[in-house]
Amino acid sequence: MSLVEKTKISIYGLQVLIAEDYSSKQEIEEKIKAKISNLQLLDDDDEAKESIKLLQSFLKDCVEQGKKINKLELKESIYEDALRKSNSPHSREFILQKLQNIDTDKTKFL
Repeated sequence: MSLVEKTKISIYGLQVLIAEDYSSKQEIEEKIKAKISNLQLLDDDDEAKESIKLLQSFLKDCVEQGKKINKLELKESIYEDALRKSNSPHSREFILQKLQNIDTDKTKFL
């Protein structure tokens, strides 16, 4: 298995980890940065260059995921406030459905 294939498999696994446990994102990003530094030592190797590009793209995706999570958390707090103030069963059902959708979206990596 080539270095590029191993990198793609690793990235997929890391995406799953972040989706399941967002709190691990920072630690994963640090490990990816260290991996990029190690691969940069192999500057003549084309597979190392391709792997670096894949890892850098993954880091960019992590930043975008962080922005997405922040927006979803803001929406979640707004809906939670609305739920506390709502007395209508129909409104409560609608809000609960929205909160469930937000929870689902938070576990998807881009």
